[in-house]
Amino acid sequence: MFDLRAAGARTVVVSRAEHPAIVLDDDVIASVEVPTFEPLDHRGAGDSMTAGIAAALADGASLEDAIRLGAAAGTLNVTRRGLASGERSAIEQLAGRVALRPVEAAEAPPPPPTTTPEGLAARIGPR
Repeated sequence: MFDLRAAGARTVVVSRAEHPAIVLDDDVIASVEVPTFEPLDHRGAGDSMTAGIAAALADGASLEDAIRLGAAAGTLNVTRRGLASGERSAIEQLAGRVALRPVEAAEAPPPPPTTTPEGLAARIGPR
């Protein structure tokens, strides 16, 4: 997040699957706390979150409200089958239950580990 910030990004939002998303804005790190639901299909949650944030910002919402709406869209997406299947009214209602909780940098959990195809091949070793 800080590397992206150093490269010029003003705000960085990291989705982390079933873990709370984290936001870096104005040197403040916040955890995006959403209500817990039983997931049905995880596919598209991050895309729905990104779309919700972008749509809200394009509509003139504050960054905080945009993140709440995006988190609600992503959360609702996992409770249904079919990508981007949440209804606007349900997303807006759920957004009211999303909280951004500032955290200390030491508290902020790291994003899930990632690797390259070459890194995966090295882990597997020769066949």
